[in-house]
Amino acid sequence: MERSTPVIVCHCHAVNDATVLDAIAGGAGDVAAVGRACRAGTGCGGCHETLARLLDAAAAVEEAFVDEVVVEVRPSPARPVREAARR
Repeated sequence: MERSTPVIVCHCHAVNDATVLDAIAGGAGDVAAVGRACRAGTGCGGCHETLARLLDAAAAVEEAFVDEVVVEVRPSPARPVREAARR
């Protein structure tokens, strides 16, 4: 998937959305952690709501991906082996 042109999220430190998303992908799980990772949100705080939305969106994508993987994994490959062993 191709990224669009980065958009400034934190004007105090000129941090763009791509940098914030990289911080989230790197493990930043809340606004404070994003700030520690890339300084976004550590100035005036005006971007906290946007940072929270990016965190929520990333979590939703992660959850959808995990659900998709779980669906693909079912049925378990061990199931036919167990059924054959019962015969």
